[in-house]
Amino acid sequence: MKITLEFESLEDAQPHLNGFDYRIALEDFYNWMRYQIKHGELIEAKWTVYEEIQKKFFSILEENNVNLN
Repeated sequence: MKITLEFESLEDAQPHLNGFDYRIALEDFYNWMRYQIKHGELIEAKWTVYEEIQKKFFSILEENNVNLN
């Protein structure tokens, strides 16, 4: 399958060309958050907040059909 996207300018295309960079950034954030929850020395309140952030993160990914696997 071949898909061709055309843009009026490089500036218009730039957000679409950065897809891999966005994925790497999301994976880095996910891995950092996972490490903090699993191995970080967190007080209970901070651990709870991290879990809430992680749930929201996954909810946003799911709403936008983004899968990091």
